[in-house]
Amino acid sequence: MGGEPGVDFLLDISAQTTTKAAALRAHRTQHRSTERWIFRKPHVDRILAIETFRQGVGPPLPAVPLDDVLTGIVGD
Repeated sequence: MGGEPGVDFLLDISAQTTTKAAALRAHRTQHRSTERWIFRKPHVDRILAIETFRQGVGPPLPAVPLDDVLTGIVGD
């Protein structure tokens, strides 16, 4: 997925896959395609183990995809 256009952040959430799967199943009435597009895929474990994000505003990122969404944020 690192080579996918539009992926600025790629986070490993493999420790939370059970919780993510339960949340997706709990909202199945809102997303009728969840079963087809996620749970019926051959590598569902890999699908659930990542989250991808885009940067909406701000300076250009040093490289993509990054694994820390706080990269480049400077606090006072």
